[in-house]
Amino acid sequence: MLCSRQNSVTEKLTSVSLKCHRDTFETKLHLQVCNGRKKILQNANTNIANKSIGLNKASRVFKIPSRTLRRRIASGNHQKVSGGKLPALGIENEKRLVRHIQKLEKAGFAPNRTTVRTLAYQFAEKLGLEKHFLGTKGKEKICAGYDWLRSSLERNHCLVVKGGGEGLSLARAREMLRREIKHFLSY
Repeated sequence: MLCSRQNSVTEKLTSVSLKCHRDTFETKLHLQVCNGRKKILQNANTNIANKSIGLNKASRVFKIPSRTLRRRIASGNHQKVSGGKLPALGIENEKRLVRHIQKLEKAGFAPNRTTVRTLAYQFAEKLGLEKHFLGTKGKEKICAGYDWLRSSLERNHCLVVKGGGEGLSLARAREMLRREIKHFLSY
C-alpha cells in the first residue's frame, strides 16, 4: 500500500508523462515526423522550475539525459539544433526558398529538380553566398549541386520535388477553356 506522499508523486508523474508525448504530422509523402522535442524540453523546464518534479526524475520521465537537461536549464537554451552541417544558404534563407517553391507549387508550376537547383543558385547569388555554395557550370546553366539538393530535401520534409519535369502537352492545352486558364493564372 502506498502512502499519500508516494501516491501524489505517482499522480504528478502520470500527468507529466501525458504532457511529454510527441506531436506528429503527415507530409505530402505521408511521412510521420516527430515535431515535439522543443515542447518536451519546455515541459521539463517548467516542471523543474515549479519544483513539481526533480531534475533526475524529469530526465527519466522525459527521456532526456540528465547532463543535457542541466546544461540546457543553466543556459536557458531550449532549442533543438541538428548536429550536422549547417545549410549553405543559412537556416532562414533556406526556409524562404522553401516557401517560394511551395508558392510555385500552389500556383500550379511545380518545379523539377533542375529548376530547384537553378533557383537555389540564383538566390545564393543575390545574397552574395555563391562562393560558399557549390555549383556546377554546364551549357551556360549555373545551378546548385546534387548534394545540396539531396540534403535540402532531407532537411525540409514538406518540400516534394519531382525528378523530371512534365511540360504541358498541346492536346491538354487545347482542351482547357479560356476562363479556366484565366482562373488558373489569376492566382
